[in-house]
Amino acid sequence: MTFIMLFYIVQTNSVLTEGSEQSKEANKEEYIKQSQQIIVGYYPAWKSYSGYTPDKIDVSKLTHINYAFADIGQDYKIAMGYPDKDPANFEMFQELKKINPSLKVLISVGGWNWSGKFSDMAATEENRIKFADSCVEFITQYKLDGIDLDWEYPVGGGLESNSKRPSDKQNFTLLLKAIREKLDAQEGKDNRNYLLTIAAGASNYYINNTEVDK
Repeated sequence: MTFIMLFYIVQTNSVLTEGSEQSKEANKEEYIKQSQQIIVGYYPAWKSYSGYTPDKIDVSKLTHINYAFADIGQDYKIAMGYPDKDPANFEMFQELKKINPSLKVLISVGGWNWSGKFSDMAATEENRIKFADSCVEFITQYKLDGIDLDWEYPVGGGLESNSKRPSDKQNFTLLLKAIREKLDAQEGKDNRNYLLTIAAGASNYYINNTEVDK
Protein backbone atom coordinates (compact mmCIF):
# COMPACT_ATOMS: atom_id res chain seq x y z
CA MET A 1 0.00 0.00 0.00
CA THR A 2 1.98 3.02 -1.20
CA PHE A 3 -0.51 5.73 -2.02
CA ILE A 4 -1.55 8.82 -0.10
CA MET A 5 -5.20 9.84 -0.28
CA LEU A 6 -5.54 13.61 -0.62
CA PHE A 7 -8.62 15.56 0.40
CA TYR A 8 -8.91 19.30 -0.21
CA ILE A 9 -11.28 20.81 2.32
CA VAL A 10 -13.00 23.92 0.95
CA GLN A 11 -15.02 24.76 4.04
CA THR A 12 -14.46 24.21 7.72
CA ASN A 13 -15.06 20.74 9.16
CA SER A 14 -18.31 19.21 7.99
CA VAL A 15 -21.00 18.46 10.56
CA LEU A 16 -22.12 14.88 11.01
CA THR A 17 -25.87 14.51 11.27
CA GLU A 18 -27.53 12.67 14.07
CA GLY A 19 -29.42 9.53 13.10
CA SER A 20 -32.31 7.65 14.65
CA GLU A 21 -32.16 4.02 15.70
CA GLN A 22 -34.29 3.17 12.67
CA SER A 23 -31.85 4.82 10.30
CA LYS A 24 -28.98 2.91 11.86
CA GLU A 25 -30.73 -0.36 11.10
CA ALA A 26 -30.76 0.62 7.43
CA ASN A 27 -27.10 1.65 7.37
CA LYS A 28 -25.74 -1.61 5.98
CA GLU A 29 -28.27 -1.68 3.15
CA GLU A 30 -27.66 1.98 2.31
CA TYR A 31 -23.91 1.50 2.28
CA ILE A 32 -24.09 -1.47 -0.08
CA LYS A 33 -26.01 0.69 -2.56
CA GLN A 34 -23.16 3.18 -2.73
CA SER A 35 -20.53 2.75 -5.41
CA GLN A 36 -16.93 3.87 -5.22
CA GLN A 37 -17.73 7.30 -3.80
CA ILE A 38 -15.58 8.64 -1.00
CA ILE A 39 -17.65 10.65 1.46
CA VAL A 40 -15.65 12.00 4.38
CA GLY A 41 -17.04 13.60 7.53
CA TYR A 42 -15.14 15.15 10.41
CA TYR A 43 -16.30 14.32 13.91
CA PRO A 44 -15.34 17.18 16.29
CA ALA A 45 -14.45 15.41 19.53
CA TRP A 46 -15.55 18.35 21.66
CA LYS A 47 -19.13 17.66 20.58
CA SER A 48 -19.16 14.76 23.03
CA TYR A 49 -19.16 17.25 25.91
CA SER A 50 -22.59 18.47 24.80
CA GLY A 51 -23.94 14.95 24.41
CA TYR A 52 -23.42 14.45 20.68
CA THR A 53 -21.39 11.26 21.05
CA PRO A 54 -20.26 9.06 18.14
CA ASP A 55 -23.06 6.56 18.69
CA LYS A 56 -25.49 9.25 17.50
CA ILE A 57 -23.87 9.55 14.06
CA ASP A 58 -25.77 8.30 11.03
CA VAL A 59 -23.03 6.49 9.11
CA SER A 60 -25.23 5.27 6.27
CA LYS A 61 -23.85 7.74 3.73
CA LEU A 62 -20.27 7.99 4.98
CA THR A 63 -17.24 6.04 3.85
CA HIS A 64 -14.70 7.72 6.11
CA ILE A 65 -14.78 9.62 9.40
CA ASN A 66 -11.86 11.80 10.48
CA TYR A 67 -11.79 12.16 14.26
CA ALA A 68 -10.83 15.74 15.10
CA PHE A 69 -8.41 16.26 16.64
CA ALA A 70 -5.26 14.84 18.11
CA ASP A 71 -2.48 17.21 19.15
CA ILE A 72 1.31 17.09 18.87
CA GLY A 73 3.03 16.85 22.25
CA GLN A 74 6.14 18.64 23.47
CA ASP A 75 8.04 15.43 22.65
CA TYR A 76 6.78 15.66 19.04
CA LYS A 77 4.66 12.53 19.40
CA ILE A 78 0.96 12.36 18.65
CA ALA A 79 -1.07 13.21 21.76
CA MET A 80 -4.74 12.82 22.61
CA GLY A 81 -6.66 16.04 22.26
CA TYR A 82 -9.40 15.08 24.70
CA PRO A 83 -8.02 12.30 26.92
CA ASP A 84 -11.14 12.25 29.10
CA LYS A 85 -13.35 11.54 26.07
CA ASP A 86 -11.25 10.02 23.30
CA PRO A 87 -10.90 6.38 24.49
CA ALA A 88 -14.65 5.97 24.99
CA ASN A 89 -15.36 7.68 21.67
CA PHE A 90 -13.00 5.33 19.85
CA GLU A 91 -14.86 2.36 21.32
CA MET A 92 -18.15 3.79 20.03
CA PHE A 93 -16.71 3.99 16.54
CA GLN A 94 -15.92 0.28 16.70
CA GLU A 95 -19.60 -0.31 17.39
CA LEU A 96 -20.54 1.85 14.39
CA LYS A 97 -18.44 -0.43 12.21
CA LYS A 98 -20.82 -3.25 13.05
CA ILE A 99 -23.50 -1.17 11.31
CA ASN A 100 -21.28 -0.09 8.42
CA PRO A 101 -18.50 -2.70 8.13
CA SER A 102 -16.71 -0.72 5.41
CA LEU A 103 -16.49 2.48 7.45
CA LYS A 104 -12.96 3.80 7.90
CA VAL A 105 -12.11 5.90 10.95
CA LEU A 106 -8.97 8.03 10.94
CA ILE A 107 -7.41 10.19 13.62
CA SER A 108 -6.93 13.74 12.36
CA VAL A 109 -3.94 15.59 13.79
CA GLY A 110 -3.69 19.36 14.13
CA GLY A 111 -6.49 21.57 12.92
CA TRP A 112 -6.58 25.33 13.34
CA ASN A 113 -5.71 25.37 17.04
CA TRP A 114 -3.16 22.54 17.21
CA SER A 115 -0.93 23.04 14.19
CA GLY A 116 1.65 25.04 16.10
CA LYS A 117 4.27 22.28 16.41
CA PHE A 118 4.03 20.80 12.92
CA SER A 119 6.88 22.85 11.46
CA ASP A 120 9.35 22.10 14.27
CA MET A 121 8.37 18.43 14.32
CA ALA A 122 8.77 18.04 10.56
CA ALA A 123 12.07 19.94 10.44
CA THR A 124 14.33 17.04 11.45
CA GLU A 125 14.48 13.39 10.48
CA GLU A 126 14.65 12.37 14.14
CA ASN A 127 11.42 14.15 14.99
CA ARG A 128 9.65 12.94 11.86
CA ILE A 129 10.45 9.32 12.67
CA LYS A 130 9.46 9.80 16.30
CA PHE A 131 6.11 11.24 15.25
CA ALA A 132 5.55 8.53 12.63
CA ASP A 133 6.26 5.77 15.13
CA SER A 134 3.86 7.31 17.63
CA CYS A 135 1.12 7.54 14.99
CA VAL A 136 1.40 3.83 14.21
CA GLU A 137 1.31 2.99 17.90
CA PHE A 138 -1.75 5.21 18.36
CA ILE A 139 -3.86 3.78 15.55
CA THR A 140 -3.04 0.18 16.38
CA GLN A 141 -3.83 0.71 20.06
CA TYR A 142 -7.23 2.25 19.31
CA LYS A 143 -8.04 0.12 16.24
CA LEU A 144 -8.19 3.03 13.81
CA ASP A 145 -7.77 2.88 10.05
CA GLY A 146 -5.24 5.60 9.44
CA ILE A 147 -3.86 9.08 9.96
CA ASP A 148 -5.16 12.38 8.60
CA LEU A 149 -2.81 15.37 8.82
CA ASP A 150 -4.55 18.73 9.06
CA TRP A 151 -1.53 21.05 9.10
CA GLU A 152 -2.83 24.61 8.97
CA TYR A 153 -0.57 25.53 7.23
CA PRO A 154 2.90 24.70 5.87
CA VAL A 155 5.11 27.75 5.15
CA GLY A 156 2.48 30.39 5.95
CA GLY A 157 -1.02 31.00 7.22
CA GLY A 158 -2.72 29.70 10.32
CA LEU A 159 -2.24 31.18 13.78
CA GLU A 160 0.49 33.78 14.20
CA SER A 161 1.97 31.76 17.07
CA ASN A 162 2.53 28.68 14.89
CA SER A 163 6.08 27.70 14.05
CA LYS A 164 6.69 28.01 10.31
CA ARG A 165 9.59 28.11 7.86
CA PRO A 166 10.07 28.09 4.05
CA SER A 167 11.37 24.51 4.19
CA ASP A 168 7.95 23.33 5.42
CA LYS A 169 7.11 22.67 1.78
CA GLN A 170 9.81 20.01 1.46
CA ASN A 171 9.58 18.82 5.05
CA PHE A 172 5.87 18.08 4.70
CA THR A 173 6.70 15.67 1.89
CA LEU A 174 9.40 14.04 4.01
CA LEU A 175 6.98 13.74 6.92
CA LEU A 176 4.36 12.04 4.77
CA LYS A 177 7.04 9.71 3.41
CA ALA A 178 8.16 8.76 6.93
CA ILE A 179 4.61 8.05 8.08
CA ARG A 180 3.77 6.10 4.92
CA GLU A 181 6.85 3.90 5.35
CA LYS A 182 5.93 3.14 8.96
CA LEU A 183 2.35 2.36 7.98
CA ASP A 184 3.53 0.07 5.20
CA ALA A 185 5.68 -1.84 7.68
CA GLN A 186 2.74 -2.19 10.07
CA GLU A 187 0.50 -3.37 7.24
CA GLY A 188 2.82 -6.32 6.75
CA LYS A 189 2.51 -7.24 10.42
CA ASP A 190 -1.26 -6.81 10.63
CA ASN A 191 -2.17 -8.04 7.13
CA ARG A 192 -4.38 -5.02 6.48
CA ASN A 193 -4.24 -1.55 4.92
CA TYR A 194 -3.76 1.77 6.71
CA LEU A 195 -4.66 5.13 5.19
CA LEU A 196 -2.66 8.35 5.15
CA THR A 197 -4.60 11.47 4.14
CA ILE A 198 -4.22 15.21 4.41
CA ALA A 199 -6.64 18.11 4.66
CA ALA A 200 -5.32 21.07 2.71
CA GLY A 201 -6.41 24.54 1.72
CA ALA A 202 -7.91 24.59 -1.77
CA SER A 203 -6.52 27.92 -2.99
CA ASN A 204 -3.33 28.16 -5.04
CA TYR A 205 -1.58 29.88 -2.14
CA TYR A 206 -1.82 26.78 0.02
CA ILE A 207 -1.37 24.28 -2.79
CA ASN A 208 1.83 26.02 -3.92
CA ASN A 209 3.27 25.52 -0.43
CA THR A 210 3.09 21.75 -0.81
CA GLU A 211 4.80 19.40 -3.24
CA VAL A 212 1.61 17.98 -4.72
CA ASP A 213 3.52 16.45 -7.63
CA LYS A 214 5.44 14.23 -5.22
